[in-house]
Amino acid sequence: MYVPLDWFSCSDKHEVHLYPLLFPDIYDMYPIHEDGLERSLDNVDAEVSCSPKFLGQDACTDNYVMKGDEAPMWEAVDNRACAGADLAQQFSKHWLPVSYPLPLGCPLKECTSIALRLSSDVCVDCSSASSIHIYIDGGYSPDDEDSPMCVSSSTWAFAVFAVDTEGCYKLQFSCGGHVTFCEDSELFLGEAKRGSFDPELYGQAMVRLFLLQCDIDKSIPIHIAYDNISAADCSFMNASPNVSTGLSNFASTVHFMASKLFDIKGFHVKSHNGDPWNELADSLCTFYKTRAPLVVRVPGAPFISTKVVCIANVCCSE
Repeated sequence: MYVPLDWFSCSDKHEVHLYPLLFPDIYDMYPIHEDGLERSLDNVDAEVSCSPKFLGQDACTDNYVMKGDEAPMWEAVDNRACAGADLAQQFSKHWLPVSYPLPLGCPLKECTSIALRLSSDVCVDCSSASSIHIYIDGGYSPDDEDSPMCVSSSTWAFAVFAVDTEGCYKLQFSCGGHVTFCEDSELFLGEAKRGSFDPELYGQAMVRLFLLQCDIDKSIPIHIAYDNISAADCSFMNASPNVSTGLSNFASTVHFMASKLFDIKGFHVKSHNGDPWNELADSLCTFYKTRAPLVVRVPGAPFISTKVVCIANVCCSE
């Protein structure tokens, strides 16, 4: 996966393919050489996208001539790559808590209550399902910030359903929590702008983290239901936001990782249109605005852009 460091320590010059976009801060610290001339890559992180899709393209490579004194740079790159591998492994451990099937005291809308009663006799679980459907929602209510009951104005949630061959749903478990927008928080995934978009995208990322550590059979197809098309397109790597953020890069990276394990598809449902399971996800978001989050930390967080690029490097190298 990585080229041995001593390969670069000889005095002869070698023409090699480097990936300066993978670790831009390291390459700024250790100038590299093109045609025998020193070349520092300033501001490369701000000029290019570091999504896994971009990193996997040939356009990401450049030809450089090695002088033979790059060992410290490659050692730094290797350390970062190992750090990315460690983070990726942490995601696969069982760390994400869920409620079976709902948190105690979560209020439900009438359409959801009726649908849950009707599905009470359905005999299917994650091991026998023909497919798994996951409903996502994100919530942002700035008007609630002044309320003494409000714990967080930005929340996310998802609900996981096993679906049998006749299309009958059975709720298995749910999860939810807060979006902090705090760069020092163990929940920080790179969110940057308060509003409805980042909580929706945060929820998409958390579903992928759930898939990376769950015990669902990898042959069972995963269908993700969403009501925010923009956030879904970003997480499914079908589009990029107008301004690339750490969260958008993180979401596409963990989707890239999860899609190696599962066949993942998405479908859109209209919000507040009477869909019982979309309304359930919405109810969970509302519930966690006034409650402590179920998820209190994400392994490796806070996620600054450098950490995300390290993980992306590992994804594209495997």
